[in-house]
Amino acid sequence: MKVASQVLARRAAAKAELEEWLSTVSGGARALTPAELAIYSKRHPVAGWRLAVDFGDRCRRLDILIDGRFPWAPPRIALLDRPRFLVWPHVEEDGALCLLSDTATIKVRRPSLVAAYLLAEACRLIEDSAAERNLSDFRTEFVSYWDWAKTKDTPIIFTAAEMEPPSRIICVWRGKGFFLVSDTEEAVLAWLGNRFGEKRADWSTERALFVWLEQLPLPTEYPSSGVAVRNLLRSTTGPALALLEELAAAGYDQILVLLAGPTQNGPCGAALVLRAPRAVRGKSTSDFLTRGFRPGRAPATIVSQRYMGAGSAERLSVNRVDPTWVHGRGREGRFAKLRHARVAVLGCGSLGAPVILDLARAGVGQMCLIDPDKLVAANTGRHPLGMPDVGRPKSEALAERIRANHPHIRVDAFPERWEEVVQRTPEVLQSCDLIVSAIGDWSSEGALNEWHIGSQRRPPIVYAWTEAHACAGHAVAIGEEGGCFACGCTEDGQPILRVTRWPAGSTLEQEPACGALYQPFGPVELSYIHALTAELALDCLITGVPRSAHRIWIARRPLIESLGGAWTDEFAAIAGAHECGGFIQELIWPAGPCAECENPL
Repeated sequence: MKVASQVLARRAAAKAELEEWLSTVSGGARALTPAELAIYSKRHPVAGWRLAVDFGDRCRRLDILIDGRFPWAPPRIALLDRPRFLVWPHVEEDGALCLLSDTATIKVRRPSLVAAYLLAEACRLIEDSAAERNLSDFRTEFVSYWDWAKTKDTPIIFTAAEMEPPSRIICVWRGKGFFLVSDTEEAVLAWLGNRFGEKRADWSTERALFVWLEQLPLPTEYPSSGVAVRNLLRSTTGPALALLEELAAAGYDQILVLLAGPTQNGPCGAALVLRAPRAVRGKSTSDFLTRGFRPGRAPATIVSQRYMGAGSAERLSVNRVDPTWVHGRGREGRFAKLRHARVAVLGCGSLGAPVILDLARAGVGQMCLIDPDKLVAANTGRHPLGMPDVGRPKSEALAERIRANHPHIRVDAFPERWEEVVQRTPEVLQSCDLIVSAIGDWSSEGALNEWHIGSQRRPPIVYAWTEAHACAGHAVAIGEEGGCFACGCTEDGQPILRVTRWPAGSTLEQEPACGALYQPFGPVELSYIHALTAELALDCLITGVPRSAHRIWIARRPLIESLGGAWTDEFAAIAGAHECGGFIQELIWPAGPCAECENPL
């Protein structure tokens, strides 16, 4: 109750301060009546004031509104005396002005200063709009204004087509819940197959049109008829208009047109549906389009002109699902390399699985997942897969999840040991740009190191493992030069450099079953290590690995000590001033002497 009363007191004081300041503004301000506040009902105002401002050419009325979040949320300013909607930018349907971004911060304790700033910004916006100095903002924020103008209850459009010139014929699948657009039928069907986990024979597609506009239209130029669409395309260079006429002549009941163009914040897209004319005086649409000509003899130009002349255009918004947008919204410079990269991950357990998902979200275009194990219920505490996947091979369940979440990524799953995969199809690993091994078993990783040496150490391999309780984690990248993986390990495969020591002995626990040993730790501790591994993997793909490198995550020292552990003397000497832990150490991976790669010191 005390906290609630403090909040109410703060709000009342802020409102009083704002009212006092408004009384000093030239001409003063009066409180809005309940009926006047009702104009802005969707904004849930609790109070408001109206003032008149002289702009030289005329006097305009502005409303200042506050809602229940005030003073932690800023006031909103609305313009009463305004032109019709979408003539001025940054003016919403009810007259509210867009003056602050969603991430803006304000001076909560000085609401009058916030209101003064917003009032000045509102006046500047109105002056620029009246003088038509900010029309380019319609193009800068094209998607928002197009979405405002679109027809209600239109289908959802997902587009995987690349948002770049030239204008071209593309492909659309019309489903019940959404439409999917991509550059080819093959791409559409592959995306759908990944998304739904199957490829259905009854999926059919139609041709659609992608139009690249050198300059996006203003709201006053948004087309609402076939004639307007034709005029818009006539202003473009390239084959857009001819392609539209070709589709119209083909006799489609409706034609999906995807529009795209440049903005200062990157390319953006929108869509419209051009509908064929309805039946006229009892005749079918086909009769209307071809009247006066024998069947099959109507010239394509005549048919298309009639189609667009009497047809209507319906605006739609689009949801971009093309890889460039999904992975960085067109601004991720690394994606150009990642989208063509192929990565194999050996080991899909509690360390390998989150690394796999991180690499997929980062934009790696092709992945190969190898692991013979099935998920058991006990895994679900620290594995990204859950109960619905218990009993399934981890590799296949992860592959299915990636395909569903990122249908543009190609994922192959092999529920077997990597040795079996290589023996049967050696190109699976040899064709990769990177291999990540999160197996954590020397018998497998020692053999992998020997295979790597025999392959002239191509492609690079990142090995990852955890120490006890995930109190330290290691990621080692083996490149073409420097030590091989065995160079930093003892003859029985133990890492030469250890971060932690455990005076009480083994940290392993055993289930009530033969040989069922496990290491107790949770997903939070592990998260630092899989992030370390994924980051090193990305570095290998983007900048390469000239020499073998070693990165270590070291947990907070109090955590290690609370579990009965301590730093080894060797690592304490390396850590230096990092007494409290919680940091990453980067080292050079040792380079011999090693019997495996015959690397001298």
